[in-house]
Amino acid sequence: MNTNNETILVVDDDPNILKALSVRLKLWGYQVMSAFDGAEALTLTEVKKPDLIITDIWMPAGNGFSLAYRLKQTLADIPIIFLSASKQSNLKKMAKDFEAVAYLEKPYEPEALQKAVTTALAEKNKQPQTHLIELNENELEYPGTALAGRAG
Repeated sequence: MNTNNETILVVDDDPNILKALSVRLKLWGYQVMSAFDGAEALTLTEVKKPDLIITDIWMPAGNGFSLAYRLKQTLADIPIIFLSASKQSNLKKMAKDFEAVAYLEKPYEPEALQKAVTTALAEKNKQPQTHLIELNENELEYPGTALAGRAG
């Protein structure tokens, strides 16, 4: 169960799916905002920045891809998970092109959704180290990079 009070924005035009996702995420300990389409989702993100977005793809008033495109312009650090009942073969590639952290087909497995949510938020919350780590008296390395230089 999540204890960090992270907020997830759920976007789906099917009220039953929207409610089911919201209930499940709340049970897992997340705060949830919900929207019926991309336009409403954009309005909500102006009020409060979510930590993660889970969105359907095919919706009126802005599909999931147009939503992702618009959000990447202003809130590029928010991870996105796409959910879709569509069986179009190109959707997974399109989701990847939008740098989605996951693409799940409806009906989704709850465990798969939970893993995608947990992984996405863990990656988002990683704090990059901003200091040098001394390897030995002559070599310094910036975490996550190759040898940065020699002291001396």
